[in-house]
Amino acid sequence: MKIHILLDDIENVDVLGCWANYLGSFDQVVGYTVLGSIILCSSESNEYLVLHPRINGNNAKNYGRFETLAEFGKKVLMDEDFIEYCITPFSVTDVSSLVNNSVPLDENEAFHPVPDPAIGGSGKLETYKKGNVWVSADISGQIRGL
Repeated sequence: MKIHILLDDIENVDVLGCWANYLGSFDQVVGYTVLGSIILCSSESNEYLVLHPRINGNNAKNYGRFETLAEFGKKVLMDEDFIEYCITPFSVTDVSSLVNNSVPLDENEAFHPVPDPAIGGSGKLETYKKGNVWVSADISGQIRGL
């Protein structure tokens, strides 16, 4: 199952609102997942990082340097372990059902829980609605005090 969406036009990290101050040299947003994880790249080092805005604590992983986004996609984004981590606590079947049975995502949209679990939402898959991925990430950061 493909859970990521790569951008046709790279975005500046400022699109992530409050997160922009916490991402160090990762200055380019190159994509996101259907559940709102953000895929970033450092234009200086060609390192790739994935930010999981709704996870508390250690919510980002640096995957290291890759020559191209295509190489990173093939080696990381399509890896079963990466996919399972990004959709936890849900199964591939559950997320496939959400994606396939919902109105298709528009540009810059992902699914996110409504309301966010940090403010009392259950976080159950049936509460996930589509919305702007950048706004959702920014709100998640604000809820966490960034």
